[in-house]
Amino acid sequence: MRRHVIGIGIALLTLIAGAIVIARAYPTPREAMITRHLENAHFNPPPPAPSTGAFVSTLWADLWSDSGEAFWRAMVPNQAGVLWIALAVMLVVAFDYARPRAGRNFELILLLSLGFLLFNVMRFFELLGDPTYFWLMDLVFTGIVAVSLSLIAVAIWRVTHPHDAPWEPNLATRPLMTLAILLLSMNVVTGLASPPDDAGFYTNLGAQRLRERGKFPYGDPLLTNSAGAGYGPLLYLAHLPFQFMLDPTPLNSTQPTRADLEAGAHYLLPPALATKLTTITFHLIGFAALVMIGLQLASPSVAWALAALYCGSAYVMGVGGPRETIGGMTFISHIAPPAASMVAFAFLARPIAAGALLVMASATVFFPALFFPAWLGYYWDRRPDAIRFVGGCVIAAVLLGVPVVALSTALPGQSVVATVLKESVGHHQGTDTYGLSTFGFWGQRGGLRDWFREPFVEGQFTTSPMFLITIGFAAAMFFMARRTAPWQLALITATVGIIAQWSKIHGTGVYVNWYYPFLLIGLLCSARPSAKTRDAELRE
Repeated sequence: MRRHVIGIGIALLTLIAGAIVIARAYPTPREAMITRHLENAHFNPPPPAPSTGAFVSTLWADLWSDSGEAFWRAMVPNQAGVLWIALAVMLVVAFDYARPRAGRNFELILLLSLGFLLFNVMRFFELLGDPTYFWLMDLVFTGIVAVSLSLIAVAIWRVTHPHDAPWEPNLATRPLMTLAILLLSMNVVTGLASPPDDAGFYTNLGAQRLRERGKFPYGDPLLTNSAGAGYGPLLYLAHLPFQFMLDPTPLNSTQPTRADLEAGAHYLLPPALATKLTTITFHLIGFAALVMIGLQLASPSVAWALAALYCGSAYVMGVGGPRETIGGMTFISHIAPPAASMVAFAFLARPIAAGALLVMASATVFFPALFFPAWLGYYWDRRPDAIRFVGGCVIAAVLLGVPVVALSTALPGQSVVATVLKESVGHHQGTDTYGLSTFGFWGQRGGLRDWFREPFVEGQFTTSPMFLITIGFAAAMFFMARRTAPWQLALITATVGIIAQWSKIHGTGVYVNWYYPFLLIGLLCSARPSAKTRDAELRE
């Protein structure tokens, strides 16, 4: 203890001495005094007291105005605060001080490091034409890809080499529950205070078009070949209840095309609050599912620790810029898919439900469909469960897919199914849309990256080497997932979530929340007696 105090004292003295030297070497210009510095303050008389009704109605209206939004935003941390909170939560809840060199400490730090790499990354959008900062951005995304691939290696290693002892958080259950609920409340305020990102804007708009036309936005004359038709059908459907509550009667009586808008046609956008409430609802569902998973695989203290680490992460709170973040509560595309996937994971013991719910998760942003081979492998050696899982997938796919195909509009020269695929998955990777983005690791780079990115069949992004590697990796996880316990399946699921965004040209590797909760489950719920017993039973 004495050595620690002396060391801290020496460090402080060194900092103070360094600050003095720098201040003397680079003196700050002095400010001249003016008469304003000597003036006294002046105050007007107070206004008359308002009536109670006027008092309440004025405050309520202001809370939901532009000034109210500024008030709400002032209550949530900025991106630097997000990183400090994430670091503090990790240190308080999960860091093993008794064994600082423990493997879990390294894994937690590796997970946290992505948040620091994403700090202020949105600024690069303003500097894409600056050679220096473009290559700085390239180095940042190279770091993001390197850490992501390292997490794949760690997860696969832990599947076959679990931790020696079960993990227990540093706090008791009740403090963890309190912390998790406080962080969840902050997430909700963040969701209400911040304007929705492009995914929220476009899914909200697509939902309004679904409501007005009675058809999904795939092939919609107004939204075709735009992000408005670029997301899964479940995201559009999830907006409808909130749009009905906020606007019982549709505001638009006409159905303009893009040409009509260019000619001056009038079309009102849906209320932004609808997509905020939709995102918050998904987040609350995901929070409940994560606690449920923790209770199934571990203990109440671990369950609430998982929830605290999830809600207190930079990937839920949001990091990336002072005004706009790169993920978190403003991005329904970052919050909804893992939430829906966690619900499916919570029902692993019921294969039919797990299969149906996995298909529902895939109807948000599609990538959870890549989990199917691994989850099928998990059930494969219990053949009745495997059949039930596939049956659940088929039932949900039919119940959801048939209405989507029936209520979508085919583009000229294409089938309805081809239109849905082109408008959704194709929009995000197509060579004529986001596939041209330079904001990421792949976009418009030369050399080996160009070979990985360019499709073997021109115009078909699904034939590019990096996409084929993604599909091949997801398929190979069928074999790794056989005879595994749920915590091992969580790690395998996380690796598929990582590789799913490895091939994304726009924003490569920034969708950390797609896999973050599954890494938490796998790394912190492993090596428990119940899990070992289940492993032994499966191997017999």
